[in-house]
Amino acid sequence: IPKEVKKLAKYLNTKLIGQEAVADLLQQEMTQFLSKTEPAKKEPMYKIFAGFPGIGKSELINQTGAFLELPIVR
Repeated sequence: IPKEVKKLAKYLNTKLIGQEAVADLLQQEMTQFLSKTEPAKKEPMYKIFAGFPGIGKSELINQTGAFLELPIVR
């Protein structure tokens, strides 16, 4: 597991306000996904974020991808 993953929620909470619960969820799920030692048996995980414009949905994903150096596909 990349060491950075364990710092993801803390990083996201410094960049976004009021997203603590989803930051913790993303950290947990990214840790689980990146710690796999064998190829994934199914498609990569995905989440659907719904909400009003301007609450940080896209920025949350952009910051996660940038922090973990992962490409984001929309």
